[in-house]
Amino acid sequence: MNKSNRREFIIRLLILASAILFVVYFHNVLNFIKWSYNMLFPIILALGMAYIWNLIMDFLEKKVFAKIENKKFQKFKRPLSMLISLIFIIVLIMLVLYLIIPQMYNSIKIIGENIPKLLDDIYAWVMKNPEKSEIKMYLKDEIAHIAGNWSTYQAKIVEYAKSNIGGFIGSTVNVVSTVLGTIVTGFTSLIIAVYILASKESLSRNIKLTMKAYLPERKYEKILNFLRIMDEKFSAFFKGQFIDAIVIGLILYGVMLLLKLPYAMTISVVVAVTALIPMLGSLIGGAIGVLMIAAVNFNQAIIFLIALIIVQQFESNLIYPKLVGDSVGLPGVWTFVAVIVGGAIAGPLGMLLFVPLMAGFYKIIRRDVKKRITSKE
Repeated sequence: MNKSNRREFIIRLLILASAILFVVYFHNVLNFIKWSYNMLFPIILALGMAYIWNLIMDFLEKKVFAKIENKKFQKFKRPLSMLISLIFIIVLIMLVLYLIIPQMYNSIKIIGENIPKLLDDIYAWVMKNPEKSEIKMYLKDEIAHIAGNWSTYQAKIVEYAKSNIGGFIGSTVNVVSTVLGTIVTGFTSLIIAVYILASKESLSRNIKLTMKAYLPERKYEKILNFLRIMDEKFSAFFKGQFIDAIVIGLILYGVMLLLKLPYAMTISVVVAVTALIPMLGSLIGGAIGVLMIAAVNFNQAIIFLIALIIVQQFESNLIYPKLVGDSVGLPGVWTFVAVIVGGAIAGPLGMLLFVPLMAGFYKIIRRDVKKRITSKE
């Protein structure tokens, strides 16, 4: 075995051993990733804030303020773009919270008050068919039991909530430290994001010079190519998901008004916000909407569910491809895997970040596979 073959054999053996260790100690690896994520969270949050913030700021600098030829104004172009984009993001978040939180509180209250009526509606809907069956009789007995003892269940739920909330509030030190920790983390991340955006050109230049000085030319080009692909995928993903969320929210709102369904504004906003999470997001928002409407009218909830499925199919197959196209370029099965793995590691934020991350790796691996096949042929 010559030197080249020996080196290739060792590399493959190390890759195989790493893969086996990863599978065997998957739980430990997952815990290590979570620990690393929690430790680096302020920096990760700052980078995420800076990246999304920069999408709006870059548009203002290059598309809006670039048309102003006043030389004195050019000195204030960067800070003004940062301030306007920050105000836009804060106003957008406050608007969403203003629309969702009060209505969600009222909806939860309505759902709690109308559970007995909802059970009666489900019972009537199940019993429409005159044929008797074991399933129907089982559902009849269960629904009748829950409806008859709903006040007892409700009291237990309230008591459980009070005991847990009371225990949580009782540990005042933990509550205060958690709140202060969240504020400090958010403020620290915001300061870091401001520094990154204020000097993004010099920061990028210094990082490139450092890599060029310490890395071989080939590795340097590979890393730059990797960063370019990741930037392309993250940018396309966030823009695409944002457009997709707005479009599906507006269409759903119009359809719900047309069908005279209750909570049109609240449910449309909830579905639009949850639609930022690929694949599973709109399903989560739709489930909340079905539950809210079912508490008032079970038949209308069925109509809403059918309308939501039609709107989703229309938007995803006709509108979204024309607005965004196949810019992310990740097959559905890998998107689902990215959402599940990202959610397991970092919750909703992981669901958002892992899709463009996996899309970038998918494109890099796909290019490398084509290149290797072409060279062999």
